[in-house]
Amino acid sequence: MYYKTDMAFYIDDLIELINHNQDTLNPEVRKKVIFCLLRLRGKNLIEPYKMIIFLMKLFNCKDKDLRKLIYKFILKDIKQINKDS
Repeated sequence: MYYKTDMAFYIDDLIELINHNQDTLNPEVRKKVIFCLLRLRGKNLIEPYKMIIFLMKLFNCKDKDLRKLIYKFILKDIKQINKDS
């Protein structure tokens, strides 16, 4: 069972880690951390708006595979949000 209040600090720490160390992190570590955040968004533990804003900032990243992953996720998430509303 997931607890939103307990996970909020963890999620914020992961987002801050990526925001401040986007270019200096090992590409594999960066990709895994972002993948974890995507999974948490899939479990609805991160608000869609917050996640999309965070991911849009990562389009500056030099990692082409990561940009593809982010692009696909944003499209999928927006489609899911529109389908649910």
